[in-house]
Amino acid sequence: MRSATLLPLLCLAWCANRPLALAAESIPKPVVEFFNQHCTDCHDGSTKKGGVNLELDQLDWTAPAHSRLLERVHHAIETGDMPPKKKARPPAQERDQVLHWIDEGLLRKTPPQRTVFRRMSRVEYLNTIQRQFLGSFQLPVGFPEDTRFHGFDNVAEALKVSPSLLEAYAESAALIADRIFRLPRTAPTRRQAIPIKEFSVREIDLGGATTLLKGESMRFALRDTRSGPASFQAPVSATYRLRLKAAAVHPKPGESLHLKVLSGGTHQLVAVTSTSPEELVTEIPIQEGKRIEFEFVEARRPHLVRGNFGKAKSELREQLEGNPRLLAAWLSFHEERTDKDGKTVMRIRDEARPLGPQTDDVIQNQFFVKGIREALSGPPPANSEKPKPETLDRLLDWMAKDPSFYVSAWNAHAFEAEAAIDLFALEIEGPLERFESPEDQAAKRYQQALLGTPPGQPGEPQWLSHSVERILQKAFRRAALDAERTAYEGIALAHLAEGRTPQEALNLVLRAALVSPHFLYREAQAGSRLSLPHLASRLSYFLTLGPPDPPLQKAAEDGSLEQSEALRAQALRLLSSPAFASAFAKHFSDQWLGTRILPQIVPAPHLGTFDGRHAQALSKEIEMLCAEILTENRPLTDFIDPEFTFTNFIVGTQIYGLSLPVPEKGENDRTMVRVSLPRGGRRGGLLGMAGTMMATANGVDTQPVIRGKWLLENILGDPPPPPPPSVPAITPDTRGAKTIRDLMAAHTKEESCAGCHRKLDPPGFLLENFDAIGNWRDHYPIHTTGEGGKRITKPGAPVNASATLADGTELRDVSDLKRYLVAHIDQFSACLAEKLFLCGAGRLPDYAERKALRTASQRVLAEGGGFRDLLLAVIDLEAFRR
Repeated sequence: MRSATLLPLLCLAWCANRPLALAAESIPKPVVEFFNQHCTDCHDGSTKKGGVNLELDQLDWTAPAHSRLLERVHHAIETGDMPPKKKARPPAQERDQVLHWIDEGLLRKTPPQRTVFRRMSRVEYLNTIQRQFLGSFQLPVGFPEDTRFHGFDNVAEALKVSPSLLEAYAESAALIADRIFRLPRTAPTRRQAIPIKEFSVREIDLGGATTLLKGESMRFALRDTRSGPASFQAPVSATYRLRLKAAAVHPKPGESLHLKVLSGGTHQLVAVTSTSPEELVTEIPIQEGKRIEFEFVEARRPHLVRGNFGKAKSELREQLEGNPRLLAAWLSFHEERTDKDGKTVMRIRDEARPLGPQTDDVIQNQFFVKGIREALSGPPPANSEKPKPETLDRLLDWMAKDPSFYVSAWNAHAFEAEAAIDLFALEIEGPLERFESPEDQAAKRYQQALLGTPPGQPGEPQWLSHSVERILQKAFRRAALDAERTAYEGIALAHLAEGRTPQEALNLVLRAALVSPHFLYREAQAGSRLSLPHLASRLSYFLTLGPPDPPLQKAAEDGSLEQSEALRAQALRLLSSPAFASAFAKHFSDQWLGTRILPQIVPAPHLGTFDGRHAQALSKEIEMLCAEILTENRPLTDFIDPEFTFTNFIVGTQIYGLSLPVPEKGENDRTMVRVSLPRGGRRGGLLGMAGTMMATANGVDTQPVIRGKWLLENILGDPPPPPPPSVPAITPDTRGAKTIRDLMAAHTKEESCAGCHRKLDPPGFLLENFDAIGNWRDHYPIHTTGEGGKRITKPGAPVNASATLADGTELRDVSDLKRYLVAHIDQFSACLAEKLFLCGAGRLPDYAERKALRTASQRVLAEGGGFRDLLLAVIDLEAFRR
């Protein structure tokens, strides 16, 4: 049923994106002659080098394959990549004629692209649920991840719908509906006997026991320990009656012992007065789904484990001083010695180790348990035998230093000789008197936020119509159509006719709405131009990763969003929110620059100390830089060469070598701070940040081809074609016997490789001074293994980071590259505009749209605008509304 609701939508999406069937046209004779003279030696029907065949007589501009082919041809001729450098260059006039013919055809004869129906991405789906329905909702475990396309996870073409995703949507819809419109919970009153053996218990071991199963009873003797039946869970929120059979063990004369019964935030005390088993009754409110536990109130001896032995030192002193016999028993296994520094210390007697110095913890514990029991059965020590205070100090110091030998013996003595309670039987009767659970109270709040105050009584026509309309408005992010309201009211009426409650009816309506394409798809509209509600959705999901807020929805409903000024004003309003601006900066930068992968990279040990907190800081640095440039509307050159950066003390000193003030006591050395940098240096900007360098390496060593490809795609806006499938990967020489240039030279001897690498490698070589986590290096390291397996690192060959770009510009290192990019900021600006469009519109721009984006970015630069101006210019394009 859920899949069936999506089929019409998918069919519409397929039909809406089919090109118009126009007749193919002949290619002009001068163009055919140009191709034959300069291109078809390599790009004819039989050779098709790079998958390009220009042996054509006709073409159909409306066919995507033809338009994409001619875009590639135009780019290769315009940039001078083709014909190859070794071939004769075509006359400028012929070249310009061909470029003009392709340009005119792509602009005037190719139909505009449209974004296919675009479902919400995983993060957009979660944000929509949280903002529209449940602020605390989290996706179920196993909710499918999205496929990335050109680095982004919100591109319509890649947002497929799989059976597993449909199941996840259905599961989430049920969870959400059940929390807002809770279905009636019923449970018959019954009496349930709980076997004592079902209580949670740990046998005595090195961690210490919590409770002790002794024959037919469970003994509670230690403080800070609890135990309860794992088999019982309250079916509904109500009062439950507990019948216990319990007995006091070693109580003080005339005093009662008490068991505390706990559930959630409530508890009841049960007094145990008899040393023989007696029946006791108490009642306690238990919330739905909660359990019960028991705790011994008067326990005098703390529960000891290795981790808290030292913390309990003062209490141990008090207990041992108050029990001379126990202290004497403990001391009988120890002796005072003089260490090598002449200091008197306490140690275990050699004869107190049953197997000598190598006695393991388990055997030593068992030996202590038995020995202390025997020592306590003897006569009490005389006053003259009372140890000196310093002796007790040394014993406690030794016990805290190596508590493994003492934990079980200490706890075992508590079960044998201290006050305790034995629990023999437990019976639970209920539910008795029902009460409203926190989940019920939360559901009322959720309903109030969702429905407001519906007119009439639950189930009446007015009440139902109002409630359904509010649900659909929240789910669809727009006013519901009459036909939609009628259909969903029909679902509710049918449910009511079956004898279900109004709550159950709205539960089903909400479930149905949450698996509707109108909810799951945020741009589900056929036609050449987005309607205003869908435009509002596109803008909001682009800038806030979530649904439109009320002001944006109102602008769509009253028609004002049609005006460019209103659209721009809404965008500025959303970006004025620090939370939205920060979220956008993180989401966009992580995907644009590929830094989302940082937590998954595990750097090699030879690169230095590195953990997950380093990766988090590296990602945060880039996010904060982008957010600063956006919110301050700083110039686009600040992406390349700013006078500041963000980092923390650990990364700033360890990786960047910055001189930062040492955090004072109590301050966090991982707190992000703004740091001033000189312009023109090797640090600062996207090309000087460890996060981008780490994301473009493999965690072990660098590969210029990877960084070169990243620069071409994300900074220079000139992505290379994919490599042929037969080309092998380049394996780094981690021994340092060869430089990366040697390896690359061997790899590119083949002409089939050299063509692409002439463009790919130079930008990557310019970043070679940065290792795989962004450390600066002047020499390649040589790693060897010395005595005892110790790793030895020595400087190897010097790093040669110089390169010549495709346009002939010679650069020495990353500082030169940054100066080059600042001088050619129009190239970076056009690339950034395309990435913004891809993220916002959910598809790659076509030829005409790329020209419009390039024009818009040039206008922003000419007017002295910044990053925010560029973002607004992209939003203002007609293509953004398509």
